[in-house]
Amino acid sequence: MKTKTLFVYFVPHPLHRGFAEAIGADLWYYNRYFKDRNLPKIFKSFINGILLPKYDVYLCKKNFHQSKEIYDEQ
Repeated sequence: MKTKTLFVYFVPHPLHRGFAEAIGADLWYYNRYFKDRNLPKIFKSFINGILLPKYDVYLCKKNFHQSKEIYDEQ
């Protein structure tokens, strides 16, 4: 049985995206459901997290600049 891998990204670096593609991972934009909605980020993050599809392995890329903006707003 092949392991199913999902690469979850917000703004993927080309190197990370290339790695994910090289290992056969599926790509998933983290804000797929609430991209342009004016809702609190904590709510969007929670809902987007629980709506991730079921996979064996999740690769996640942290974007420092985006994370810093989130903390600055709180």
